[in-house]
Amino acid sequence: MERKATAITIVLALLLSLVAGTILVKLASANPLPPVDPTITIDSPQNATFTGDSIVLNFTGQSNWNIYSYYYSVGGQSLKPVENIKIILQEEVNIGEVPPVNRTTVQGSCILNNLSKGWHNVTIYNIATEDFVWNFPQYQKGEIMCQMNYSYRIQEDPLFPALITVVIVATVSVGFLVYFRKRKR
Repeated sequence: MERKATAITIVLALLLSLVAGTILVKLASANPLPPVDPTITIDSPQNATFTGDSIVLNFTGQSNWNIYSYYYSVGGQSLKPVENIKIILQEEVNIGEVPPVNRTTVQGSCILNNLSKGWHNVTIYNIATEDFVWNFPQYQKGEIMCQMNYSYRIQEDPLFPALITVVIVATVSVGFLVYFRKRKR
């Protein structure tokens, strides 16, 4: 009798596990994790030609699951973290669903210094962090989730055309002074 009770208990436990597992699988497929969907938009500067040797690059980043670890690279050099990032909006995008998804919008900026004359490219990266990877094991820490390229040109200072204009105005002015002096005599 005792063996029969143990066998019945084991069978009931297996059936209960099977039913619970089926329910969990159906719940998981009914409510899959929403996508990450990160984006990056370059806000300024809009003009792609500059004078001087530095520019300020402003961007907006948006992602679900609070991924806001941003880096930049100028001309394919090593990645540097974007230090100036502020959260401007956090909102739940799947209200009432499980799990809840928060969309975070950030604004960031970086100063690109010591730029040589000519064409350059800067890339802004949104990179997976340790906290993000913990929730999404299919991603690796340091994996690039999104990137945006921006090309710009540094040109020579427009001093030469201004200098030519000053010389022409000065020459014409001196010419008028000489003309009017001779005319008074």
